[in-house]
Amino acid sequence: PPPPPPLTRYLANTGAKVTAIELDKTFKPALDDLKKKHGNLEVLYEDILSFDVKSVTGQHSFKVVANLPYYITTPIIMHFLESDLPYDKLVVMVQNEVAQRIISPPGGKAYGILSVAVQYKAVPRMVMTVGSQAFLPPPEVGSAVIVCDKRSCPPVKVSDERRFFAIVRAAFSQRRKIIANSLKNIGTTAEQTSAWLALADIDEKRRAETLSLEEFAKLENTWEKW
Repeated sequence: PPPPPPLTRYLANTGAKVTAIELDKTFKPALDDLKKKHGNLEVLYEDILSFDVKSVTGQHSFKVVANLPYYITTPIIMHFLESDLPYDKLVVMVQNEVAQRIISPPGGKAYGILSVAVQYKAVPRMVMTVGSQAFLPPPEVGSAVIVCDKRSCPPVKVSDERRFFAIVRAAFSQRRKIIANSLKNIGTTAEQTSAWLALADIDEKRRAETLSLEEFAKLENTWEKW
């Protein structure tokens, strides 16, 4: 059987209360052995995307620390960011490309829906990169560790959060097009979109990757006014 995941072993050694959520039961023999040595470790064989985390944490604050499976990195991050769980920090290792997308400011090629979504809910920062030589077998991609500190409230005010994200998705749906064209995917006509952008004081020839969170918020807050 494989050895226990190094991160789980390290966290257990700190003496902190650790609840490990593991889907792969091939680790069970090693994790069971680790549990015998650490009374502070609990292991649950569950899918984190469907598991009721509050059944473990209740209303107590906690931190999420994980080496995320790269094929479901974004769903897991957004699962926590969009939840009402009382976590205060996410510390996760992700593919370097995803880390760049998460921390990217407006104006860069990496800036997109994930950038806006994470930065709306948290304050992300990249703390280190991890070379492929740190893994067995070495992957073809680089990795990075990011920390996302949960915001007590979003940095911008919107009247309807669902509509805010619908606007963001529409804006980035055709990122090579100017914002006047891509926003039509939300269901507005060309004339309506032009009037809407004018009211929000946004040049319709700009592209989505140049818009800040504040400007996306202006689009949402002017939605019903044009």
